Amino acid sequence: MNCFERLNVAARKFSKHLATNAIVTPTPEYPWRNEVWSSDKFRRAHVEEFISPAICVLHVVIFPHMDDPAPIYGFDVVTGMKRPAGCYVDLSPSVQDWKNWRELITLPSDTPENKKLPDWSTVFSEDFIAIPPRDEFHMEEMFDYGLRLLEVYLAKLKQEKAEPQLVYNAHKHYSTMQRNNAKTRQILSRMIGEVEADRFMSTVLFPDPPEIA
Repeated sequence: MNCFERLNVAARKFSKHLATNAIVTPTPEYPWRNEVWSSDKFRRAHVEEFISPAICVLHVVIFPHMDDPAPIYGFDVVTGMKRPAGCYVDLSPSVQDWKNWRELITLPSDTPENKKLPDWSTVFSEDFIAIPPRDEFHMEEMFDYGLRLLEVYLAKLKQEKAEPQLVYNAHKHYSTMQRNNAKTRQILSRMIGEVEADRFMSTVLFPDPPEIA
């Protein structure tokens, strides 16, 4: 299998896991796959499999419910057809910061050091993973890592309560900062134009949370 095919297999695994006992949220049609769900465990889970001639991206983000202080789950892999380019994993602080969350799941051996982070990445935790996978086999190991971390994360949701306004503020800040990712906007603009790229980023990729009544 090439790297695109490996990513597709991983995307299906994430989707299968998140779709269990979840409700599908209708999303606009785009030239690549987007699936969004809600469940009693989480407010919003989004799996995106973005495919262009040059790159393929798996993007997974999960927001807890508005009364749940737990962090926000994020997992992204960017790859070319023959070689992976980057893997990004985090449990980003919301009302709670699960400090040392890397201790929940052991990273694959010989995982490279973190890449340099962009200026807008202040929403991430101190344990944020931003690495260039060594090869397609290490990329596969990171897919497995992301899935195992997802299982632990989902099991820990809904265990505590928080003031919804505080959760709202944290979720909105996270989405606002993520929409400042110029590389993502540039790639999307080349595919669907600037106006539609902005609409996708603000309504599907990183929408603001619902207003607190």
